Amino acid sequence: MKLEDFTADLVRAHVGTNFHVTLDDGQVVELLLEEVKVVEEKHVKPRQNRDSFILYFVGPDNLYMSQATYNVAHDELGAVRTRLPFLDRDRVRGLRPRR
Repeated sequence: MKLEDFTADLVRAHVGTNFHVTLDDGQVVELLLEEVKVVEEKHVKPRQNRDSFILYFVGPDNLYMSQATYNVAHDELGAVRTRLPFLDRDRVRGLRPRR
């Protein structure tokens, strides 16, 4: 999938489903999409052709992901490379531990 086709509206329809993220070492982890949050709407910046958004996932307690660009895949949507920014030592934006 092209990154420009990977929109908040498209992904929001898949909240509650699993995505597969490939880590740097080649390991693939399964994450549950919990929330899609728009952080900047496209009309605020006319040059943007889509909203900026954050994906929040639920993942394994022992998983640590550094700030990087990851291959994120979904059975229906296909795969896209996207950045998951680092928030702090215990959490990566887009990822929080399973409860």
